[in-house]
Amino acid sequence: APFEPRHEIAHQMGDRLNEGAAAASLALVLHHLGRRDEAVLSAERALTVLTEIEHESAETVRQQLAEWRGEAAS
Repeated sequence: APFEPRHEIAHQMGDRLNEGAAAASLALVLHHLGRRDEAVLSAERALTVLTEIEHESAETVRQQLAEWRGEAAS
């Protein structure tokens, strides 16, 4: 996926915001492709990073995760 290199580069550079954003973007792509387990893992990674840096988008990722987990329970 095109976001994976971006995530790795951001991580290596210590760019936490772009690391979280790339993981969130990758999660959306994976979910769209029907790869829900991988999407959840990527979203969890994004949530961890975005929460650590106290970024406002953490709440959006948290809500998306809750929705996806609800789908999985159905």
